[in-house]
This record gives sequence, structure tokens and C-alpha cells, in this order.
Amino acid sequence: MKDGDYGFQGMAVAPLVNGVADVSHVTVVAAGTYPDDGIDFKAALKGLSPNGSPQADVAVDYVGNLIDKNPDWTITQLSGYSQSAYILKAGAHFKIPTTVFSGWFQYRSLSKEEETFMKNNPHLFLNYRQKNDDVTKWNDFNSSWGNSDDFGTIVWIDGSSHKLDSWDFDEKTGQLKIPNSSGNSEGAMIQASHYIMREFSAHLTALD
Repeated sequence: MKDGDYGFQGMAVAPLVNGVADVSHVTVVAAGTYPDDGIDFKAALKGLSPNGSPQADVAVDYVGNLIDKNPDWTITQLSGYSQSAYILKAGAHFKIPTTVFSGWFQYRSLSKEEETFMKNNPHLFLNYRQKNDDVTKWNDFNSSWGNSDDFGTIVWIDGSSHKLDSWDFDEKTGQLKIPNSSGNSEGAMIQASHYIMREFSAHLTALD
């Protein structure tokens, strides 16, 4: 676990196989805002600007250091919640699949190279948001009825909650379960297509 500048907190985790960490499947998780931490809260407020959260660059450095110092690791996933959706920037920077929940993120804060990669590979990035979540809408002004370019990464789901426990996950696969409703049909299709493309890309990489 890493406590970094501007209140950043990150953790690298891996599944246990016969009591041994499987470092071929490492996930890096960034923590959301901790309101009682003044530094963390101020960083979140700065994240409202087009330049995004100052924790984003710290996250990029953190993931980069993990890669450099652990050559035997394969980081296969990045994740975050709420304002720690800035981990999307690290994903675009290092070309690592990234999934965030209730994530508000200033997509304009991406570098030109990061933006180009995200545009060309939207299937690697999933930002699950509930359509009437006012926290995300008023922090980055993306909404289901009119939004700045998210490069096809936001998956809109019916609901109005910003709470992390409002999301339901499959215990076997770990994937988000999207309730079956007409309002969620488009989101479910996007999720399915992204998973198919991710699997296809992984097979191509293995063959290469």
C-alpha cells in the first residue's frame, strides 16, 4: 500500500493460489476521497478543474514504480471509485485495462497520447455511472443526456446512488451485475461488447 502526495492512497493486490500470490494477475486500486482528510478533500476539489485531480500524476508515478520495481508482475487491471476515477489516466498512460465505479473524471486532463489511446481502445476502459447520480454529474458535468466526450468509456445504468455498495457483483466472476431492465439495455450491451473485445485483445497478445 502507498500513501502519496495530495492524499493519494493506492494498493496492489493479487489473488492467492495455494497460498501464494499470483503476480501474473495484479490489480492496482486507488482509494476514493476521505472527507475527514483535509489534504485528500482539497485534492478532490482541485479535481473539478479541467486539469483534473493532482492525485492523477501521483497515481501514474505509483503504477510506473510498481512496474519498474516488480518485473515479474503483470498488472492486468486498475480500478477506482468516485474521484479516484483519475486512475483512468494511469490506465491510458500504461495501456492497462481500467474499470471505475461512480467515477467522475476530467477527460480533458489526458495528455494527447493518452487521449488517442483511449479513443482507439474504449473497450479497455469502463466507467460505470448511474444516470441520476448528482455527485458525478455536477463534478465533471458528464450526464446521460448531454456530456463532454468520454470516448465511449461511460456505461450508464439506471439509478441515482453514488454509494459504492449500490453496485452488485457476481461472486464467481467478480463482474458487475447489471439489472435487467429496458433502461439498462444499452449499458448491458456496452459491457458485453467491451468484455468480448478485452478477451479478444488478450488472445491476440498471447499469440503475439
